[in-house]
Amino acid sequence: MAANDQTWTVKAILDWCEGYLANKGDASPRHAAQYLLGEAMGLSRIELYTNFDKPLTDEERSTMREWVARRGAGEPLQLICGTAPFRHMVLEVAPGVLIPRPETEVLVSEVLALFPPPKQISAHAFEDLSAVSGQGEGVEDSASEIPVVEIDSISEEVSSEVSAGGIDGASERPETFALKGAAQSSQSQIDGVEQDDETIAAGTVSEMKSDPKPESICVIDLCTGSGCIACALATEHPNMEVLALDIAPEALALAQRNVEAQGVADRVSVRESDLLAAAIADPDNEGSFDAIVSNPPYIPSQVVDTLAAEVNDYEPRLALDGGADGLELFRHFIGDAYSLLKPGGVLAVELFEESLDQACAIALDHGFSEARIVQDLTNRPRILVATK
Repeated sequence: MAANDQTWTVKAILDWCEGYLANKGDASPRHAAQYLLGEAMGLSRIELYTNFDKPLTDEERSTMREWVARRGAGEPLQLICGTAPFRHMVLEVAPGVLIPRPETEVLVSEVLALFPPPKQISAHAFEDLSAVSGQGEGVEDSASEIPVVEIDSISEEVSSEVSAGGIDGASERPETFALKGAAQSSQSQIDGVEQDDETIAAGTVSEMKSDPKPESICVIDLCTGSGCIACALATEHPNMEVLALDIAPEALALAQRNVEAQGVADRVSVRESDLLAAAIADPDNEGSFDAIVSNPPYIPSQVVDTLAAEVNDYEPRLALDGGADGLELFRHFIGDAYSLLKPGGVLAVELFEESLDQACAIALDHGFSEARIVQDLTNRPRILVATK
């Protein structure tokens, strides 16, 4: 990208960067060029291709000049841009902390599948009630305009929450309605369309009270790193409260920033801890957690040495090296994990695929009633799920 009279459009930059990175040995030069240019210009990949003739500003060219040089030296794309996607979020990343990876998203999915969020009633249900009773108008109409079904008070707003099943789904909080008839009072639970037409037509919605809020689902995210797992669980499940533990100061600081950026600081507590020591130190924590989830260092030492330079040169060995067989830390925390879990509680851990069978045996030896292996997105064994 030498300074000259050439107009550097999106297409010209992509082509030049692809060639430059290919010569530097990048395994996916086109992808890297698209990733960097999209971040520099604030465009999606599709938007890049629909703006091929768009010229870059001087600032965008300067950014690309720096970023492409760093990529050519082998630096991970996420560290260059300072962010990484994880499930529905874009998280901050920083040197010295493991970069979130797509395979770890399956770990989050496994935990969420065990604790599905509560079903919730849409605000449109109120309009449906009016329609059933023959009124046909919305809930904002006055009592005189809706003589049969009237909503006098709403004790809690119905809000949309992101469902555990995916990034686009939304659901709403379940509510209990007290229906009082014109001649006599009666109470019933409305869940969708449980009321028959006659009951609704005869009743007046005079009070709406929330069901007692479901108990919090208490989870430990061990070796939280960037906080990606803790943030995903809290943002995708309205009742999850997460204790995020790590020993590295860089990780703790980054996790705290991500927790605050995702707006879940009220339900995620980031604490320094040597494995589960901070949790096990409080006797009241024994048998009190619904789940413990962890992406610990699990790569066997001899395998770490063979990893790509992009990993070995830029990511902390502390977050990668799991000892001779990848299970060194797992053996250290499995007993404490069992003690902290409730009966029926679940331990979900991402591990090296060749260590998973042995990890299952270790879990069963420590008293877990069941242990199973879950595959990742590429159908490779990746996760141990053990039930107390």
